[in-house]
Amino acid sequence: MILGAEAEHAEVDYGWIEPGRRLNSPFANALLRVSRFWEKPSHPTAQALFDRGCLWNTFVMVGRASIFLALLANTMAPGVWKAFTAAQRSGSHSTDPMAQYKLWASLTAGDFSRQVLTLSTQYLSVLRVGDIGWSDLGTPERVSAAMARSGLRPWWQEAAEHENSKDLAKTSAG
Repeated sequence: MILGAEAEHAEVDYGWIEPGRRLNSPFANALLRVSRFWEKPSHPTAQALFDRGCLWNTFVMVGRASIFLALLANTMAPGVWKAFTAAQRSGSHSTDPMAQYKLWASLTAGDFSRQVLTLSTQYLSVLRVGDIGWSDLGTPERVSAAMARSGLRPWWQEAAEHENSKDLAKTSAG
């Protein structure tokens, strides 16, 4: 299950989820099937997704580790799966720092959303979490905007404003 945030605008730097039909679940009748994922779409596509009520992918997921590993094994680079299973078979990965280092050093970069989620929609559900003001905080501007929405001011901003007001006072007096 993935948490899907209510989209606020046609964001091109986020992943999007198109929710499908409702799941019959004894635990939560709000779970929806995932029809499709879009990872960082073009602006026209993001606008169409926004207009259709699609959700932002928060990348907050809940599930059994065995299911995530099965999704990795069936979709992503086979080398990732092989590296983890080989480390698990050796048994030394949990206690030997060098074995852990070798395992992580052997992995290549990947994109879980593109390489796993987009290919696994039949196994996924989404829970619409509504308008929670979600942001991925991936840029300094997004961090500043989130802080401003929360009424937080970083110490460095206050210090800079204090210095600016002192400089202004000196200029006015002189």
